Amino acid sequence: MDGNRFSIEFEPELTSTDSVASQLCNDNVELLNLNESSLPGCISPISQYLLTSVKNWVDDKALRTSLTVDGVQTEILFYPEVDTASDVAVSYCQKNAETLALTSENITNCINPVERYLQGAVVSWINEKTLETVLTINGYSFDVNFIPSRQTSASFANQLCVRNSELLSVTDQNLLECISPVNDYLNKAIAQWIESKTLTVQVTVNKEPLTITYMPERTSSLSVARTFCNRASVALGNEEDDLVNNCVLPISKYLTQSVNEWINDKLLAVTLEVNAKKETFQFLPERQSTLTLARKFCVGKAKEYSLTNDNIVAECVLPLSDMLQIEVNKWAMAKRQATAAATAIPDAVATA
Repeated sequence: MDGNRFSIEFEPELTSTDSVASQLCNDNVELLNLNESSLPGCISPISQYLLTSVKNWVDDKALRTSLTVDGVQTEILFYPEVDTASDVAVSYCQKNAETLALTSENITNCINPVERYLQGAVVSWINEKTLETVLTINGYSFDVNFIPSRQTSASFANQLCVRNSELLSVTDQNLLECISPVNDYLNKAIAQWIESKTLTVQVTVNKEPLTITYMPERTSSLSVARTFCNRASVALGNEEDDLVNNCVLPISKYLTQSVNEWINDKLLAVTLEVNAKKETFQFLPERQSTLTLARKFCVGKAKEYSLTNDNIVAECVLPLSDMLQIEVNKWAMAKRQATAAATAIPDAVATA
């Protein structure tokens, strides 16, 4: 605000955004050059900004997933930090007992698989929000795992530098010299990470081209299609069934197909010989570094390959990371060549 930065922390369940905005403006009247007549002009936009922030904060805590039981598909929304997968499964099965022909004797046949599915969804939900990368400072490599929507890059950079101050020779005097480049690196990594997770699809509705942009790992195709069709106000009939059959279902099907093609285009699958054994790796190079993948693999195979803390890096992690990087380079080169060939202008053919 007017060149001034403020850090605001409050509990939305206990304090309204109007109250927080009013307190901020009143506490900084002199700094912001406010008076009685200009005070409302300070409070209102801040309150609106905080309302948007609260909505984003709530949305970030919500897990949305599609669940299909006996051919019946349902969109489920819950908050993993508050609701357990078990409670959600019980609630779902009880509410749909009549539709699914459930009784007190067989309801566990619904609850148990739904609970397992939701537990897996929670793990995937957390992993999807977590940025993984490798950061090198003064020759030392650090695995970075954090959730950008919950922690700022500046905060994480400060944490990393302080926790490793002895190793990195960081003092109070040069702390900022460590934080600043780490923060810059993470901001760029976050931007690339978000871009790699965002899908843009062109659709045509009633002969009008429209664009849909979303993150498939965070929102199902069915949910996006339903929201899109409702907001587009497409004249497809007044009945809900018309909207579903003529807009929601075909767009959802198209989006699902687009997502599958999008993922396949980003996925690298390669088989390598590791410790005289054939091992297959499938991963998204945009999301996971070869070093991180190699480290996870080697740790998981430590007992089988007789690896110890003394030899795991030299005998497994580094050589495997190098082999994977070679494959990534080949894959990236092939994709560039394919793109160039597809967009090349053909030479003119002379005719007699």
